[in-house]
Amino acid sequence: MGGLRFSVLGPMLGRDGDTALPLGSRQQQATLAVLLLRSGRAVAAADLVDALWGEEPPRAVVATIRTYV
Repeated sequence: MGGLRFSVLGPMLGRDGDTALPLGSRQQQATLAVLLLRSGRAVAAADLVDALWGEEPPRAVVATIRTYV
């Protein structure tokens, strides 16, 4: 039984069938969680910035988001 599956409650997990997927750093996992929770809808860069860093984003925030995505 294949297919991608993700768990966002508790530890962030991703599976492709029986294979565990590497999900990257905590920030990358947070990016993925935001995208998964808004599945089927566009997510603006500003929404990702707010979800990941709030009022204190890094200087190279746009490049960082592009890397994560």
